[in-house]
Amino acid sequence: MNERRLEIMNKCSQTRISRGFSLIIDDSGQRKSGNFTAGVGRQYIGEIGKTAHGIVVVTTHLSDGRKSLPLDIELYQHADSLAQGKQDPLFEKKPELAVKLIDKTLNRKYQPGIVIVDAGYGNNTSFLLELEKRQLKYLGGLAKNRKITVNQTDNIQQTIRLDELAQRLPEEAFTEIQIYLDQPKHYG
Repeated sequence: MNERRLEIMNKCSQTRISRGFSLIIDDSGQRKSGNFTAGVGRQYIGEIGKTAHGIVVVTTHLSDGRKSLPLDIELYQHADSLAQGKQDPLFEKKPELAVKLIDKTLNRKYQPGIVIVDAGYGNNTSFLLELEKRQLKYLGGLAKNRKITVNQTDNIQQTIRLDELAQRLPEEAFTEIQIYLDQPKHYG
């Protein structure tokens, strides 16, 4: 049904998906009582800002400055909701689900200009490497105390906190990025 929705959307000039859009990866949770719904378990629910009994989905949206549209949604099966927990073949982490959704977008020949993620994904090295494998540009939140390795010369590397590195870099090392919302906002 979702593929049909996207097909119809692409026939209309107001909702047609253009190249260079921002692909937004997010997850969203809702409190849920009971255990009869797939995916329900004790997990972090962003809407309330704490761990609770609930259900979480990973989603992709597009935004191109004129429109914002949902693309795909995938249920996160919390380990507690699966018979074998984290060993269950159905268990996938949220970043793994996000990569699957990104691949769905790319397989439809939709080409995002940038992928936007929050710190939950931005701090996940495996996820970021998957974006780089796909040659996708990305913008995401990072914890300021995240340690990164910097190549200083051919054979010398230094591990440093991100906030310390940012303070050492000259202003020209930063590239301003403009995101078109209702009003343009500049990040750099």
